[in-house]
Parts: sequence; structure tokens; C-alpha cells
Amino acid sequence: MADLSVSRWENNGISALVLENERVGHSRLIVLLHGYQGDALSNLEFGKTLLSADESAVVAVFDGLSEVPGRHDSHVRQWWDLPPFDGRYYAAMPLFAPKEARPALNGIVRDAHKAAVCLNAAVLKLMREKGLQTLVLAGISQGGITAFEMALFCHELSSELEGVVIIGAGIAGADRLRKTAVEPVPFLLVRGTKDEIFPLSVNCFSESVLREKGIPVSAKAVDSPHFGLEHAAANEVRAFISGLSAKNRQKGKLPA
Repeated sequence: MADLSVSRWENNGISALVLENERVGHSRLIVLLHGYQGDALSNLEFGKTLLSADESAVVAVFDGLSEVPGRHDSHVRQWWDLPPFDGRYYAAMPLFAPKEARPALNGIVRDAHKAAVCLNAAVLKLMREKGLQTLVLAGISQGGITAFEMALFCHELSSELEGVVIIGAGIAGADRLRKTAVEPVPFLLVRGTKDEIFPLSVNCFSESVLREKGIPVSAKAVDSPHFGLEHAAANEVRAFISGLSAKNRQKGKLPA
């Protein structure tokens, strides 16, 4: 992409790498939240993949809100602290986990929500600065859990949000959704058939709760382990975002 511009955006301690095609007008923001121990720079290539789905969009690849404790490396980041227990349980309903793990799981719900509120405010500020009208959220692993929280349990983005891409993640405390009013925004849920972190039960439960709420869900299984799943799912992700673009052009929300 010869006219690609990459710049650093910062606000109140939150930062992102912003990708945009300088030769076209923009109306959509695509936000990417990386997985645990990643950062914006290490996810820049997948940010370019997202931009290839809609070259008229602006893509913001955000940095995790804090460094991973004990790593002493500003490039090894997280959205919130992971508690010390078997990670395979951390997106399932707490009642599915061993009894001793449930307090930590409830802590994840609390911490993910705090991160989501901060990120939603940053996303809205970036959209205002860039003059953008619509939003697609994409999250990988821990970033996917956070994107679920931003889209489903915080309502700051409800008028701008047009689609959500979740890669290798589940809803933290998914049973909460049954008592939450939500907009029927389309979701793409991608799981790896060899995912060693998130079991199939987590994906299926998250999908079923979304469908119960009348939310349009496209669920895709990709032949991949957890790590690298986003690259294996590139075609599915591009197709989903392109489909959103086509629908919104018909509605007049995006330029033809």
C-alpha cells in the first residue's frame, strides 16, 4: 500500500499506532486490541490486514494499558492483570471453573470492565479527532475478551459500532449478558480447531448467549492453534469487514 501512513496517537496515557491511506477520505475506524504479552508494534502486520479489508478506513492498533508484571519490557503488555490460575477457564462462566478459581474469575470481569471504559473513551476521542462516523472492533485473545466487554457491557459506542471481530476469545462472565440490553450488532467469532488456550466449550457458550440475545453471529473454525490464529483467519476477517462495508454503502453510511 504505497500511500500508507503510520503515526503514533496518544491521549491520557493510552497510545495506538494509526494506519491510514492518505489518498482517500475516511469515515470508519477499525480498532485492533492485541493479545496478552503483545503490543501495537508486534500487531502492526495484522493491522495492515484489517486495512486491506477496507482501504478507506483508519485502523488504530492500541497498546495494552499496562506492562505485564515482572517482564520489565514496555513492549510486553496486557489489558488487565491475569490471575494465577489455569487460563483455559478465564473466559468461561465462573460456575464452570473450579471453586477455588471463581474469585479470580470475578476479578477478571471487574478489571476487563475498567479497561473497556477507558478504551471506549479513547476510541471516541480518536473518532472525533479524525472525523469518523462508524466503528469496527477487533480483538485477539485477551484483547478479544476486552472487545467483548467494550461492545456488550459498556454503551458509549452503541451509536457508532457496526461490527465486532473476536479471535480466540470468549465473554468474561458470559451469563451477565442475559440481563443486559444490547444492540444487535453483527459479530464474527473465530476459533482455532487446535486452540490450546480456549476450549470449544468457551466458544460455543459465548456464541449461544449472543444468539439468545438476537445478535447476528458468524462463527468460523480455522485450522490453527491459539498463537497465530489471527493470521490464519485473515480471509474470514477480511470477508466479514467487506460485508459490513457493502451493507453500509447500501444504507448510505459509507461513501460509494
